[in-house]
Amino acid sequence: MLMDMDSLLPPLQEEPPYAEKTQDVLNRYKLPAITIIVGILAAISVFSVMLNFSMKQLENSFTDDAKLHMTMLEDWLSLNIEEVSGMAHFLAASDLPQREAFHSVADPVVKRNAFEGIYWVVPDSSVVRKFSIHGAVTRDKTILKLPVHPALEADIARAFRTRQPIATEAIAISGGNSSSVRIGLIFPIVRNGVARGAIIALLNPETLFDPVFSGKSSPENAESYIFERRGDQEKLIYSSISPFRHLALLNPGTPSVAGVREHAAFSYSHPLILLSRQWDVVFVPTSAYMSEASLVAPWAMMVACLAISGMAGVFLFHLIGQNARIEQVVRERTAELIHTSGELKARSFDLEAAKEAAEAANHAKSDFLANVSHEIRTPLNSVIGMGELLLETDLTTQQENHVRTMLNSSETLLEIINDILDFSKIEYGKLELAPIPFDLQEVIEETAELLMPKVREKERLDLLVHFVPKTVRQVIGDPVRVRQILSNLLSNAVKFTKEGYILVKVEEEPGGLPAHQARIKLSVRDTGIGIANDKLQVVFDKFSQADVSTTRRFGGTGLGLSICRELAHMMQGDVTAASVPSQGSEFTATFVVEHHTAAQAEPLSPYHALLAGKTVLIVDHLEPSRIILESYLASAGMATVTTKHTPSVLRMLDNARKKSRPFDLIVTDYVAVDRGSELLVTRVKELYPVMPAVIVTGLAEKGYAQLFASAGCDAYLPKPVRAGQLLDLIGMIFEAKRAGKNLSMLMPLNTFRKTSADRGDDRDDFIKSAEILIVEDNQANRELVVRLIELLHGRPTAVRNGEEAIDIVKRQKFDLILMDCQMPEMDGFEASRILSRMKQRGEMHNVPIIALTANAMKGDRERCLECGMNDYITKPLRKTKLRSALMQWLPPREKRVGAVARHHAA
Repeated sequence: MLMDMDSLLPPLQEEPPYAEKTQDVLNRYKLPAITIIVGILAAISVFSVMLNFSMKQLENSFTDDAKLHMTMLEDWLSLNIEEVSGMAHFLAASDLPQREAFHSVADPVVKRNAFEGIYWVVPDSSVVRKFSIHGAVTRDKTILKLPVHPALEADIARAFRTRQPIATEAIAISGGNSSSVRIGLIFPIVRNGVARGAIIALLNPETLFDPVFSGKSSPENAESYIFERRGDQEKLIYSSISPFRHLALLNPGTPSVAGVREHAAFSYSHPLILLSRQWDVVFVPTSAYMSEASLVAPWAMMVACLAISGMAGVFLFHLIGQNARIEQVVRERTAELIHTSGELKARSFDLEAAKEAAEAANHAKSDFLANVSHEIRTPLNSVIGMGELLLETDLTTQQENHVRTMLNSSETLLEIINDILDFSKIEYGKLELAPIPFDLQEVIEETAELLMPKVREKERLDLLVHFVPKTVRQVIGDPVRVRQILSNLLSNAVKFTKEGYILVKVEEEPGGLPAHQARIKLSVRDTGIGIANDKLQVVFDKFSQADVSTTRRFGGTGLGLSICRELAHMMQGDVTAASVPSQGSEFTATFVVEHHTAAQAEPLSPYHALLAGKTVLIVDHLEPSRIILESYLASAGMATVTTKHTPSVLRMLDNARKKSRPFDLIVTDYVAVDRGSELLVTRVKELYPVMPAVIVTGLAEKGYAQLFASAGCDAYLPKPVRAGQLLDLIGMIFEAKRAGKNLSMLMPLNTFRKTSADRGDDRDDFIKSAEILIVEDNQANRELVVRLIELLHGRPTAVRNGEEAIDIVKRQKFDLILMDCQMPEMDGFEASRILSRMKQRGEMHNVPIIALTANAMKGDRERCLECGMNDYITKPLRKTKLRSALMQWLPPREKRVGAVARHHAA
């Protein structure tokens, strides 16, 4: 039911009184005011964020520069310490005093401002606290003596005693600068396990940064601090800031690392290990450095935010004013809409009614098509069946022509019905695929052979099939739909081609799919009337042909190509067309199949081993035919030479013989117009009697085998040539030649390996004496099925409806039941359900039930299987179709009714 349209419309609002308008205006302008306030707050926030970002960039730059200079300081100290330490090791290894060597090393170290002075001291006596200067190099040449300090003397004595390099504590040394702080680096000179002296390098922290520091850590940009750490205790030993320069070393108020960093915006600290001492070096940016932080971007962003918020506020003021004017217009139009909604509501009810009527019409159309299909297929079953039976009797030539004309007309009518049904299924989306394992090459070749009778009606037309070697054969897909596509394309090609050839080519397109899938390209090329370029797409439209006149000239519904394209789309492919008027057309269908990995490859014939290395001369007036023969023979390892000129064959044979590379076989096509191929074979056999000759021809009428044999031909094959037939036949020829046997004229019927679908006599023998119940209400169809069963050597029993079938089953046993579906009194569905219940109760044995019906719409097969039937055969019924079903469902002979009865009688 449709919803009430009035319930979907908003209720109309009356215009507010004048007293409320002022409050309404104030409420409206809240949003612009809030927008401006939010913009100001956003500007402040952005300014703060950008300022923090700028400060973070400045901090990162300061840290990177401080790290760089700290690394330079460590490397510089390490280099100078290593030189002084190396000098101590050198003096320890020398037996004689090396004053010159001492001065040569110490002088450059002092000159590069590494140390204030470097001294070589030796003990005065056994008391190590007493020492004298053995050599000295100082920055100030007036200071030649090492400053005397108790702590320094104690550390020198400890270095003598431990024989390890040590650094003294920071000590204040009186002298030139009463407030200066010094650190002594003591390197004992150890010889034979005894300290013979020591090298003392005196370091002044005030000059520590001078040689290496500049840039960000220069006095203008960075404050420098050095703290000596002992466990958790810190002692300031150097500061570049004047208030800290003159602090006493033991003053408890000396600042700590944390205190320095706390009063700075940011800082950088790094531990410095100097012999046995650990220092913390801290850099803090100066106010001059902090002023380098850029404030342009924060201010610019804040101004931009303020400008945007102001513009947004102004815009909102304008928008709200505009909205007030629009609301007035809306109120005026609302009344009009309410009136219009009533009209729309009435129209929607009319549309709903029309929709329901259309759906009912569609269902009626579907039911009508199903009924029409059933009603037409039922008499067609009798017409086609009886016509085929007539052809198996002795008829005059005129009678046989009449019967064939009748069958051709019936087949045409059946194709029209099938096209209309498929079109109906496509329209409703009910057309589905039924993928099963099948041999792709066999399906293609069999479908092409079915069209050969129509091809042979045109004397100058050849049908060729090229299944490209190495194309996948064993696949999983819907063979019925593949056959339908090829049959439609071939039928059109035969219809519109008077002479020349029709080439069917099947190959596998590489790439683009998973490994378990393959894309098959199926093309049908002809030399017919062609299609104009502006009509190429029209031919795929429903009920359309390239030229309206062709509908009457050639016939057809115009549905075939449309159905082919829809089927290809369902199989993940497409159908395309290319054509040149008066030269021919090519239709290409692509579809996707899966590899049937479980299928076993057909074993090669033992004759194929004889083919490798043989040389064949191929003579054919059609280039595509030569390519096909060359492809098939090359796949077996044979060398080929091709020509289309019959007069040049004898010259080619003679040249090959003179070069000691004669041909092993000649394969030629047959052209009935000038008998050139026949005369050629006769002449070749006269000159080369031992050379086998094979003819391929599109003719298959009676008498041609004798004609070819009289010309000296060893074998012939009909076109389209099957690869298996060709290789088997040639292999048999070479086998007979190797064994010295004379073969009579070989034809495809006595050379091609039979498959299960080709067996005839053994099938009829299997069906022999089988008790078969036929349930059919139509008398003509009933007589037809009875006659077909009798021709297959079965024993038929016929009844007219489901009730009679149930009655006779209770009295008599059968091996199989053929059940029509639509019958009076009791149809086949109800009868099958009753028989299934009888099987379950054990009142009858498990006899197979096969549906024999003219229903061919979607769901008919499923309905048959659901009511207990085992299989489904559509009308019109063919002898081969009935034989296949009986072969599949008849029980083995030893389990049949007759065999069991004979066993009980014995």
